[in-house]
Amino acid sequence: MGVDYSADIDKTREVLVAAANSIQGVLQDPEMQIMLTGLGDSSVDWVIRVWSATADYWAVREALIRAIKMHLDDAGISIPFPQMDVHVDKVNE
Repeated sequence: MGVDYSADIDKTREVLVAAANSIQGVLQDPEMQIMLTGLGDSSVDWVIRVWSATADYWAVREALIRAIKMHLDDAGISIPFPQMDVHVDKVNE
């Protein structure tokens, strides 16, 4: 998950933890992992790992992605997306 460079690191971690804790079906053991993994071209990058029973994997995965997006939106933390600026120069003939 990438968030905007203007996002506060500690606040972002709190929001991601809250999102993960809001999901039913997440196992407490092993413990969830929320790690700051890098500084990308347009985002501060995080990995969020939670554990579930195998049978619940897809439902938990979808619920986690949804919860992360909703919690980030509620906290005013934006998720950047790639953008490209194109400049067209007029060619004189």
